[in-house]
Amino acid sequence: MSKLAIHGGSPVKSGSWPKWPQWEKSTLAAVEKVFKSGRWAISSNYSSKSPLREKAFGKAFAEFLGAKYCVPVTSGSASLELAMEALGIGAYDEVILPALTWCADPVAVVDINAVPVFADCDPATLCISPEAVEAAITKKTRAVIAVHLYGSMADVDALLDICRRHKIHLIEDCSHVHGAKWRGKSAGIFGAIGCFSTQHTKLLAAGEGGVTVTNSLELKSRIEQLKSNSRKYIDQPAPGKLEIEWSGEIMGGNYSLTEFQSAILLDRLGRLEEQTLKREDNAKFLDDELSGIPGFEPIMPPDQVTRRAYYYYVVRCDRKYWKGVDTETVRAALAAELAGAAERIYLPLHRSPLFRPLTKKRHYLSKSYIAALKRCAKANLPHSDAAHATCISIPHPVLLSDRKEMQTVVDAFAKVSGAKGELKAK
Repeated sequence: MSKLAIHGGSPVKSGSWPKWPQWEKSTLAAVEKVFKSGRWAISSNYSSKSPLREKAFGKAFAEFLGAKYCVPVTSGSASLELAMEALGIGAYDEVILPALTWCADPVAVVDINAVPVFADCDPATLCISPEAVEAAITKKTRAVIAVHLYGSMADVDALLDICRRHKIHLIEDCSHVHGAKWRGKSAGIFGAIGCFSTQHTKLLAAGEGGVTVTNSLELKSRIEQLKSNSRKYIDQPAPGKLEIEWSGEIMGGNYSLTEFQSAILLDRLGRLEEQTLKREDNAKFLDDELSGIPGFEPIMPPDQVTRRAYYYYVVRCDRKYWKGVDTETVRAALAAELAGAAERIYLPLHRSPLFRPLTKKRHYLSKSYIAALKRCAKANLPHSDAAHATCISIPHPVLLSDRKEMQTVVDAFAKVSGAKGELKAK
């Protein structure tokens, strides 16, 4: 076995991985058309020669998912906040969500003055545990946010059953899994509202941006107004006039996507299926190969996931095998072999410095609300803590490589596994 790269040896991987985000001449052409049209936002006047791209993307993405309605917004964070407000969730209501996720989820909850309640993850999938959700429900619970994480999906069958029995809403955060399917149906269309991010690193990217999807006409109308200052789309706009009209049914803010971002998303949506299939194929190859390497166990999605979408490919380190070597050391060794393509997963939010709502005065609503927020940091979430302590992730652009490059990933894991003694000695 050759010397580890972290100790001065030659790395397994030379060169770089596929860059992200990706674009083509068609992407540039789509953006150029927006520039020349003079119609840069939804607040531009209607012209039949330049249809509203925000609206066109919403229709195309809804068709891609098999949803009835889609409303693009400024970010994935905004999509979560607007989803809860559209459902009538607000001050002092409780929203159950996983602690093992990005900070956007609980921040959206506190930004509408609701109370985040952290639930533990399923150790097999890393997604929110239905059993933990059931145990966390109180009379104040109004919704559950199911985050489909990394390359897996939460158990939507079990979560829907829980939500129906307790008469609460299910919101899906699909920011990691554009194109994933559960029993043949797309992630995002099971709950009352599905939320997506199209931020720079996501599988469908426009720099920033987000999407809400729903099968409810009423919710679609409320989201339109929430994101467009109490205005909603006009079905048959008049030339030279705005394509939105005053409504005032619910007060909104400005969360409208620009025509530049919408044009990029329309262009890149045409490549999403192809890229999803390639990532899935390469992930299955890694599943088979890495399962035979001592010290590593791929995180597998539930059997009900009939189409996998990967934001990160995640592997668990076997602590018995790696006794005496911490996960960060293993990760650093893999990163040195793989041109940096090995990262830790999220730090659970009850331990994260990114979720500190009491650093903002707006959240000092009352003594009871402050106490509820303080309880977040005291949550007992052993499976989420264990996941962070043992898991390593590979970013999705790696999965767009050819099979030869996938073999270098396997070779790197094998090399690091075989050099366990060298890591211990150091």
